[in-house]
Amino acid sequence: NLGIGTASPGFRFHAYHATTNVVGKIESGDDEVWLALTDVGTDSYGTLIGRKSSTNTLFKVADEGVVERFTILEGGNVGINAPSPQGALHIRRTGTATLVLEGDTNNSGDAGERDAEILMLNDGGAGNDPFGGTTYGAHGYRISTQNYPGKTSLGFDEWHSTDGFISRLQIDEDGNVGIGTNDPSIK
Repeated sequence: NLGIGTASPGFRFHAYHATTNVVGKIESGDDEVWLALTDVGTDSYGTLIGRKSSTNTLFKVADEGVVERFTILEGGNVGINAPSPQGALHIRRTGTATLVLEGDTNNSGDAGERDAEILMLNDGGAGNDPFGGTTYGAHGYRISTQNYPGKTSLGFDEWHSTDGFISRLQIDEDGNVGIGTNDPSIK
């Protein structure tokens, strides 16, 4: 085992510094640097992790063909199969791009619990947010799936910093539609 800054390295390579968080540096002579993670059975590149300063890429992961699969830009945009993400989260795929949100899969006894949800918030810092603070949106909307009461439904709710979530529309598994109610009984 090789130790830098430690007399008792716990791994093949172990770097330690008592007073700083940055304990190593990998530098390339151009604007792009990669680190290859390989095992006995992979190609020469295996999985690559790296950075490219000319495209403001803070972090990226590529496959053995050097095809970028995951990207974080310096501005915070994240791309999955999108090396130049055009939004906060940009998912690109040939064919159908599927986003899966899986929550509680054991629904016995549920009485209104949300299994999965998407929040769209605005006016951060302007009032109470849905997380018990004031940092995030004071107003916005939620799309969610829930079991209420004992049926799966799709819900559309509005968020107000003073009133919390207000149910605007529910569609249950039987096709019943409710406006302003969590328990629709008619189509």
